Amino acid sequence: MRRLLEWVSTLADTFQSNSHPEFDDTVKAEFNDAFPHLTAAKVKLENGTSVERASHPAVGVVARVFVRTHRSNLGKAGSTSVTENWKSEDMEEYDTPELRAEWVEDQLRDNRFLYEFPDDPTSKGIFRGPLVITTFAYFVELYIRCGWSAKYGPPAGMLCLAVMAVKRGLTQWASGTFDKGGAFERVPWGTEAMRDFFPAASKLSEAKWDDIFGKAEAVIKATRGEIHVPGNDRDEEDEDEQPATTLFMSP
Repeated sequence: MRRLLEWVSTLADTFQSNSHPEFDDTVKAEFNDAFPHLTAAKVKLENGTSVERASHPAVGVVARVFVRTHRSNLGKAGSTSVTENWKSEDMEEYDTPELRAEWVEDQLRDNRFLYEFPDDPTSKGIFRGPLVITTFAYFVELYIRCGWSAKYGPPAGMLCLAVMAVKRGLTQWASGTFDKGGAFERVPWGTEAMRDFFPAASKLSEAKWDDIFGKAEAVIKATRGEIHVPGNDRDEEDEDEQPATTLFMSP
């Protein structure tokens, strides 16, 4: 399943991944790769027909739920990164709804939150804004834990999804107080990610990807310490609830 997420992370439209024409074939290939001893095994369906175990409808259902859950969790991570940001020393002066609303407005202007150095005319550090890195770190932690191969290419789609999760988190604080608003769903968040951010993310150099991953790993180390072994799956709260107080959820 986690290898499947590696494939999903490269797509321009991650919200539509479950209906992608290559989804079922990718699920089957990754299932057979993970369980080679079951490749030849057949199972009988309720209608009496026999199918390969990797093609059983239940496998596809579980795969789609896994992808949706991860996407929902990334949306929560974006909300949480903004919420937790108010607690940092650098944000102590923004202690009223009015001041917080002004700060949010500034971050959303020309997507300043996207950049590490938004006022630098020569090297802004696109996709390396602190909130984006903190949110993307949720995905990177899973990436590290699973020892992914990156055989499908860089996770440009997932990086754009992190960007939109942050943008949604900022809009939730637009008034200076938290308002959960609408769900993290394809319209508008997925369509904007694909239209406005994926073209640039898909062209990032290897050096920039190394920098993005390095910064995300630094966030993980600072908040969770070194990562040694995979954690256990656990159920998550409903996506529309107030963001969790802990950014990183166990994969």
